[in-house]
Parts: sequence; structure tokens; C-alpha cells
Amino acid sequence: MLRTISFVAVLVLGITGVLSYLTLGPWVSLPEDPPEVIEARWAKVIGWAEGSPESVGTPGARERLSAALEALASSEILDSQADDTAPIAEADLDDDARVALEAFVRWSDAGGGLGDDPCIRDESLSGPEASAEDRWIQPIALYRLAELAIRRSTSADDPHLRAALELGAALRGRGPLIYGVIGGSIADKARAFAVARGWSPSPALRDLRPSHGAIFGIMARESFCQVRLLERALARDPDFAIDKQSGWRGLVQDHVGIDREMQMLRWYLGKQMADAHAAGDDRAALLAALAPPEPEDLPSSLLLQTAMIDMSGHCSRYAEQVDSYDRYIAE
Repeated sequence: MLRTISFVAVLVLGITGVLSYLTLGPWVSLPEDPPEVIEARWAKVIGWAEGSPESVGTPGARERLSAALEALASSEILDSQADDTAPIAEADLDDDARVALEAFVRWSDAGGGLGDDPCIRDESLSGPEASAEDRWIQPIALYRLAELAIRRSTSADDPHLRAALELGAALRGRGPLIYGVIGGSIADKARAFAVARGWSPSPALRDLRPSHGAIFGIMARESFCQVRLLERALARDPDFAIDKQSGWRGLVQDHVGIDREMQMLRWYLGKQMADAHAAGDDRAALLAALAPPEPEDLPSSLLLQTAMIDMSGHCSRYAEQVDSYDRYIAE
């Protein structure tokens, strides 16, 4: 009898162990690639994320742009306009809008650019790590500045229009997805404004046009900047990922480990970007590589499943904007 009870107990424990492993095992196992392969691939992602050299600009570029954004923040000109496509006359500008436009043109005349950091930071997103000049580098503020400049333009050669086009190009060549999306939208608004006025493409409208090739760089920076933001958050606060009161972070502490989770993130994003890079000029293959799988098909990683957001709609919208711009140039 005792032997039978012992056998049953061992059997139950064995079954429990197997079920526990089947349940928890995938969530604690390491990526299928060895660490050296993951790190080598991730080093390529960092290189792809560097951005276009012309989007750096000259020293002081960020401060000059920040001055324009700070002045615009005090203006009510765009809030008082019911039609966001209508031209804005000089007489309708308030003093703050004039200061903003003058600073924006100075930024353009000095060479434009957004600095050498591939990850444009926004204080509202990155918290205390943001430096003082980043306070005004916010996506919506950038779009509003470009909108004001476009609507103030009186010809295809207007310096205000050129400044807006340069900002759009710089955003597509530097910064993660949200800034690339804004850069595409700025170009699209400039195109629509020029078409509505019957303007033929000027050299600036031609030279600063958006391209399908920019999508890969934008998404490479999205991956790199996402990981870097998490790494910096962990460096600032070691308890960031081990708070037992905050859902999955408690599981990370007890069973997984943040190092494993970060490795899973670099592994998956690195593979995704490598596949996208291999697509080359095949736009359909590129968008397919960038589209995330269904949530249930993602690897077993709490951090990865939390971080992965479907960005394919933004990429498709950007591609449509490029097609519209190409048609405008060709007509």
C-alpha cells in the first residue's frame, strides 16, 4: 500500500513537473540563436539606424529648431484657423508666429538638420534623460511648425516652403517611426498645397521628395531606439522591471530575468530587420517583413509581446504618400 502511495505521489509530481515545464518552459528558454549571432546581427541594426548624413545638419541645429518651436508654442495662429489648408497672409500672423517662422528659416539657411543622435528624443516620452534642447522636439509641434511655414508660402521657391521640406526630409532620415511618419506627412502637405496652387515642382520640391527607400531606415531606428530607451530606463532604475506589483514585471523577476527578455527583444527585432534588409527594393517584401505576426505567433517573451505594435499601417500610409508625390513630380 505504501509503495502504491509512493508511486502515485511520484507520478503526480512528475506530471506536475512536466506540465509546469510545458507551461513555463517557453517563457524562460533562451532564443534559438547563440548570443554571438544575436549581438552580431544587432550590431548591423545599429549601423542601419544611423540615418542619412544630411539629416545631421551643422552644430547648433537642434537649438535653432527649438527656438522656432518654442516661439510657436506661444502663438495662437493655427488654433484660430478653421481651414488647415488655406494660405496664411503676413497680416494674419501674430508676433510669436513671425518669430517662429524667422527662426525656422534661419535653421534652414544654416543647413537644417536634427543633430547626430539617430534617436530624436521627446521629453514627454523619454523622461528625465532628455536634455534641455529636446524639450521642444515633439512630433506634433514639428508638424505644426511645418504646416505654418507651408501655408505662409507664396511660391514654390518660397524660403518657408523650403524650410518645411527640409524638416520633412530630416525627420525621414533621423529619428524613429513617429518622426518618420511626421516627415512623410509634411511632404504630403507640401505637395497638396503646391498642387492646389498650380505650382510646378521647384528644385526644392524635387530634391527633398520622400522615397520608398527611407522606410527601412525609419524602421531600423524604431527598433534600435526602442531597445535603447529600455536599456536607459533600466540603467536609471534597476527596479524598473522587477516590481512585483506591476503585472508581468513580477514574473520577469521570479522566473525569467530582464537580461533574457532584452536578449529576446534584440533577437526578434534583429531578425525582423535582417529580413527587411534582404527585401531590398521589393516594397511588398519589405512591408511583409516589417509586419508583425499575430500575437499568438510571437515568441514567448513578455517584454516582446508588450513591445510589439503593428506599425504596418503607418508604413503603408507612408508608401501611399510617396506614390502621390511621385505622380506630382512626373506630371
